[in-house]
Amino acid sequence: PRSAGSVGSVGEGENFWGIAHLWPCVVFFDEVVSTSVQDEERNRRQIGADLSQGWEFDP
Repeated sequence: PRSAGSVGSVGEGENFWGIAHLWPCVVFFDEVVSTSVQDEERNRRQIGADLSQGWEFDP
């Protein structure tokens, strides 16, 4: 039978590993969000450039 102390330490270990396993997901999610924001800004600039070129080439 385990003592209460070992049960507590096992619980702490499980908490640590739970966070450790979640951490890559948090980092990945953060990267995805920041990347999608950057892509959206780039798309807006590209659309703006296309529109201005379209106006320039409009007879």
